Amino acid sequence: MIGQLARKNVDTRMTDEQFIIAEINRFRRSKRYDDMIKGEDYYEGKHDIRYKQRTAIGENGKLTVLDNLPNNKIVDNQYKKMVDQKTNYLVGQPFLIQSENQQFVDAVKPYLQTKKFFKFMKAVAKDSVNCGIGWVYPHYNERGEYVITRFKPYEIIPMWADAEHTILDCAIRVYEVVVYEGLEEKIVQKVELFNPDGIYYFELKDTILVAEEPFYQPYFTVINDDGTEHPFNWDKIPLIPFRYNEEELPLISRCKSMQDGLNKIESQWQD
Repeated sequence: MIGQLARKNVDTRMTDEQFIIAEINRFRRSKRYDDMIKGEDYYEGKHDIRYKQRTAIGENGKLTVLDNLPNNKIVDNQYKKMVDQKTNYLVGQPFLIQSENQQFVDAVKPYLQTKKFFKFMKAVAKDSVNCGIGWVYPHYNERGEYVITRFKPYEIIPMWADAEHTILDCAIRVYEVVVYEGLEEKIVQKVELFNPDGIYYFELKDTILVAEEPFYQPYFTVINDDGTEHPFNWDKIPLIPFRYNEEELPLISRCKSMQDGLNKIESQWQD
């Protein structure tokens, strides 16, 4: 069914669905995933200083939380300023499209040289700085229009074919959507497998992958005048990575301790 996974599957007793679940669990337990979430949290001001407590040595030498003392939790978000500064340096100004082939320039200008696309690329650059890598998905929407979609970095689990991370064997996307069953709100985990031959769709229920309907779709379909459909796929998996650096390390991994120290000093001074 999902032949591209065969090369990655060292245990022949493991089904493709079990392999996908194992990769999702491995990724979500990894430091890379933790750094991605931490980078976005710190950008939004959700710093570890929120858990600060005033304590003293109590009975039997154990630390006791003191609720009757000031316990300020100051967030001086220098990290956000650094992310914005680096993002503005990379994509703060509109770019030009130049080529010896003017026909090519005229063809891509309506898609790439617009205010909307400049804003889009700024968000992708911010993903790269915050999470070490950003992801872009060019595709056709339901109306047959060519669009470019940005995926959150922590939604994508890439399966690289080479050590330099330049060729994708396949990729798993895991994300949450809110649905309603009657009046009850429910969060559903969706899973998409990007293969060279198209996309496979699942729903993750606890530890079980359930195939959705439709289960498989090509990357795009051309409908002729007589109504016949012809499925097509790209030569490569259409997921484009934008790396912050060669190691794909986010900025937060280099400066979290300094940001935490600054918050702690200012909070203690305020106390």
